[in-house]
Amino acid sequence: MAVIITITDYIGNQEIEALITQGVLSSDYSQYDLAMLCSKMEGTIFWGCLSEGVW
Repeated sequence: MAVIITITDYIGNQEIEALITQGVLSSDYSQYDLAMLCSKMEGTIFWGCLSEGVW
């Protein structure tokens, strides 16, 4: 179970870092900012939403 959580966190963090690099998400994003992105499903953010506790 811990391996699955670790992999999910890693993939989610990679998605979020990519969105920050692309300028879609601010580097000082809040939980609200992430929740808004997740609700719109802009970009590739599925694992980021899951691992950051939005869903």
